[in-house]
Amino acid sequence: MAAVVSRVFSPLVVLPVTLVVASWSAYISGQRWMFLVLLVWLDALLPAAVLYWFVKKGEVRSGFDITKREERVPLFLFVVLAHFVGVALAWFLNRHPTAEYLSMFFVLVLIFTILTLRWKVSVHTGVISSLVTFVVLVFGRDLVWLYGLVFLVAWARVQGQFHRSSQVLAAGVIPIVVLPVMFFVFGFL
Repeated sequence: MAAVVSRVFSPLVVLPVTLVVASWSAYISGQRWMFLVLLVWLDALLPAAVLYWFVKKGEVRSGFDITKREERVPLFLFVVLAHFVGVALAWFLNRHPTAEYLSMFFVLVLIFTILTLRWKVSVHTGVISSLVTFVVLVFGRDLVWLYGLVFLVAWARVQGQFHRSSQVLAAGVIPIVVLPVMFFVFGFL
């Protein structure tokens, strides 16, 4: 069961969903869909292709889950760069609220990348926590029940012996703390 949960809620699945939800939220606020497609390509498809390349090239020997912390660093640095390009484009092209949403996720990407330099924080848990927190903040507190998914993924990562409890706890709490602060800073709360 833990293996199935980990596979279904893999960052390779949840990150594109998160980008689609953020893009949909921006679209219903008046953004053009072509720019949003570019962001999904830049922030989801391109990093997935780079991960595939790293695995095939042998730089990531632990597979697509990247179970070794040291092997995560080059991919995370690439994701920081790719996401930064998306954030810069959104601000340059005056795409609001997309620019603000991307900036919020960029802060999370930086935090998780910095943590990964020394500690193997659970990206599975962090990504699902980011998605759920974003959904609750944008679409309403009636969706707070979705936090059950965060607990499910955290359980699966510990049960599968990919992480310790402290690593999933930190990954789950960081978005819950950071995103509301960022929503307040950008004037959404």
